[in-house]
Amino acid sequence: MRPDRFPLTYDECRERFRWTVARAGLSFDSYSIAARGPFGQELTIDVASFGADHPRRVLLVLAGVHGDEGFSSSVLMCDAVDRWVVDGVDDALADDAAIVMVHGVNPWGMAYWRRQNESNVDLNRNWGRDERTEIPDNPGYIALHSALVPGGTEPPTAESLLDITRAMVDEHGYQWVKSAISAGQYTHPDGLYFGGDRTEESNRILAEVVAELVAGAEAVLVLDLHTGHGAFGTYTLLSHVAETHPDDAWLRGVFDADHIECTEATDATTGPKHGQIATGLGDMVPGATW
Repeated sequence: MRPDRFPLTYDECRERFRWTVARAGLSFDSYSIAARGPFGQELTIDVASFGADHPRRVLLVLAGVHGDEGFSSSVLMCDAVDRWVVDGVDDALADDAAIVMVHGVNPWGMAYWRRQNESNVDLNRNWGRDERTEIPDNPGYIALHSALVPGGTEPPTAESLLDITRAMVDEHGYQWVKSAISAGQYTHPDGLYFGGDRTEESNRILAEVVAELVAGAEAVLVLDLHTGHGAFGTYTLLSHVAETHPDDAWLRGVFDADHIECTEATDATTGPKHGQIATGLGDMVPGATW
């Protein structure tokens, strides 16, 4: 592990995170999942927290929900620990506040450079799957599945996929196609954005961790770190609250308003999604500002 080099493997990210947390004088807890890495190694979700033991306010940071997006998120976490703790910024942390970092929510995806987990499940479409009795239909995905995941032994060409999707865009519109692909689907286990047929192990672990560390909080700010949206080399804060909601005004008062995009009733990403983690976690802290 070299602290001055961008980590390109799950093992590097995990060791760097643990080393940074330990160097800051903090402790961490590791939670193993049953799946193993490409070299047979143990895969863990690592959690570090500092601040109040029973906080009224919590900053909850998640990295690696989508495994192949976890590398830059891991670097950001390590940098934050250095700034907050090693450089003394944590002196400004209020007595009633805590910071909780969950590193490698999808460790298998990080280890194999895949968005999905070991069951081909998108964890951000899987939250609370065991408790959900009504599973949403996604007829658009059913229409597109054979093009997105073609059978046979010969891989399709990019041109053939584009021809099919262009035809669907011409018939239904671009936003329809985008939402059909990424909103989440529960009919094709081998498909894209599959939400699973049960709550996955990583999400069960995450629920237990949050229940313990965030219980009783009155206000929680969640930063679920992802990559791939917006202009290259900058950042976007995707907010799930409408622009008329009081929380939106709070966000724009704290952060740079030019970097905030509301996803409620807009085309900032896609249409409504099901089984998202940040929304589901909020249900675990009833009455709290989330």
